[in-house]
Amino acid sequence: MPALCGDPDARTLAGMTIQCIVISMPDFTSLLALFMILPMTTHAQSLEELRWQNRVLLVFNGDESVQDKVEAQAKIVVDHADGFAERDLIVRGITPAPDTMARYMQFDVEPHQFIVILIGKDGGEKGRWDKPVAAEELFALIDAMPMRQREMQDAQ
Repeated sequence: MPALCGDPDARTLAGMTIQCIVISMPDFTSLLALFMILPMTTHAQSLEELRWQNRVLLVFNGDESVQDKVEAQAKIVVDHADGFAERDLIVRGITPAPDTMARYMQFDVEPHQFIVILIGKDGGEKGRWDKPVAAEELFALIDAMPMRQREMQDAQ
């Protein structure tokens, strides 16, 4: 079931559909601003709800000093949206805010840092990067996982 956020037609970035962002906000700066400033509000419950359904790429947006990394990661996500969907991979941007600090603590991330964390369908941390992660690297890691191997076999 290639989908982002559980909806076969949705591709999300920080809780908004990529399709809508790309169509209604073609200016990349607007997309970047949306990715950086949308707080993660209901994600405390949603990681558990997504277990066994989706892989999650958490993008800790950090402060203004890391915005070039945020921009690069946002572009990677948008440019490879089909690959993300194929792997049931959703993206959650996390910006430092009072309602997101529990996530920073849970994943041992400082509020000023840019960190990307891959969470597997089993809820476990599968990868962590302090720079934008290339889609090829991310997809290779996911595609090597036993659960993904089964998914690919079942799709044939």
